[in-house]
Amino acid sequence: MSSFKLRCVIETVTTPFMRLTKNQITNLRAELQREFVKRRKSNRSYSLRAYAKYLDVDQSLLSKLMNGQRTISTTIAEKITPKLKIKPSEAAGFFYPFNASESIQYQQMADDQVSVLAEWSHFAILELIKTKNFKMDLKWISERLDLHPTEIQESIERLLRMGYMKIEGNKVVLLKPNNNWTNTAATTVARQELQKSLLTKSQAAVEDVAFNKRDHGSLTVAVRKDRVLEFKEKLQKIRDELDAYFQPSADDGKYDEVYQLTVSFFPLTKEMKK
Repeated sequence: MSSFKLRCVIETVTTPFMRLTKNQITNLRAELQREFVKRRKSNRSYSLRAYAKYLDVDQSLLSKLMNGQRTISTTIAEKITPKLKIKPSEAAGFFYPFNASESIQYQQMADDQVSVLAEWSHFAILELIKTKNFKMDLKWISERLDLHPTEIQESIERLLRMGYMKIEGNKVVLLKPNNNWTNTAATTVARQELQKSLLTKSQAAVEDVAFNKRDHGSLTVAVRKDRVLEFKEKLQKIRDELDAYFQPSADDGKYDEVYQLTVSFFPLTKEMKK
């Protein structure tokens, strides 16, 4: 666990101006990470140095704050919240208090579930943990998934917080090793974002991955639209069968890579207006 450092902040900092509980500190750190990831997505060359300059803080300090190696003090919080578009008057309400009511805690979990669905990195990390040479090391994971270490840090913290995995010494334990987020009845913005990101990855693989290590096929076929629901149920059954086929119990501990199977089924024709 050389590069991966994750600490639970338990201090409570009190000043005449603001009182930060451990949950508020943790959520402010998450906002720091989220804003950096957002900027990285729009500009892959965006650096931590540029982010530190924007926030007007030392780069080394910022790195420690984002990694949980330093507690976010009240002074720092008051300095960076305006840069994160958080008004001082709204800070107390924005960060969930430690003694939050059940309704607020539930809303926080609901928002986090949506975040998980919208980022493919969470699923990739859960599967990467199953590979035989896995290392709980931010640099190693970021190189394997071609993502910035901060993106990996944010994803892992969310997975830990939501109970999908836990760390016991030098060992990572999957608490929910198999997850199915398919919904054949309806969709959400989060699912739409997830699908778009996966299709983008698939498109990039056409050029970046050797032909003998991938498979991109398609099928164009005329159908009866009153049977579309039947076809969708068939596709779901096929995905379930492939899931079991790809990961038989006999192969546990032998996996080398993480692959993504994306099957799209959609109309090419527009419905005629009556």
